[in-house]
Amino acid sequence: MKYTKQKPVWLIEINLTDLQPEGVSISPNGAETFQIMKNVGYEVYDASQVRATFHGVK
Repeated sequence: MKYTKQKPVWLIEINLTDLQPEGVSISPNGAETFQIMKNVGYEVYDASQVRATFHGVK
C-alpha cells in the first residue's frame, strides 16, 4: 500500500456572530482558530465565497 503525505481535508464551521455569550458581539477566538490552521500548513477559505472541489468531484 502506498501512503501519501497529503494532509486531510478539514471542514470547520466557525460562526463569528451567532450564539455568543451575553455582551460579546463577535467571537474573540475566530481569528486565532484560522491562524492555528494556517500555522501548520493548511489553507483557509470562506465557504460562502469559494466553490470547492473535493477529490475532483464538483
